[in-house]
Amino acid sequence: MSRQLTPKQEAEIKHNKNLSQQLSTLQQNRMSIMTALQEAESALKELEGKDENEEIFRLAGSLMFKTTVGKVKEKLIQNKEIYEVQIKRFENQSKETEQKMKELENKLKKELGIQ
Repeated sequence: MSRQLTPKQEAEIKHNKNLSQQLSTLQQNRMSIMTALQEAESALKELEGKDENEEIFRLAGSLMFKTTVGKVKEKLIQNKEIYEVQIKRFENQSKETEQKMKELENKLKKELGIQ
């Protein structure tokens, strides 16, 4: 006794698949930002105890620039703060998406009489 899905149910299943893809993308983006955060933290540890006015070279793309430890630390701290905000945003979006998926799954299960 197979039951045919209504167009609305098919649309909800498709929507749930889209939410699942969105969640996967959010998690990948979060992991990418987490890696960048770890790199910034590691670089800051390398610069600990160095004179703020000491000249160093910083890589930007394929170019190398002469700068000071203080300027690099400032930029790393700024980037770290941005990464932390982005990670939090991705976490919140992931939670919202997971909740929407769960609600939709429960609705479909109820409509289809699945436990």
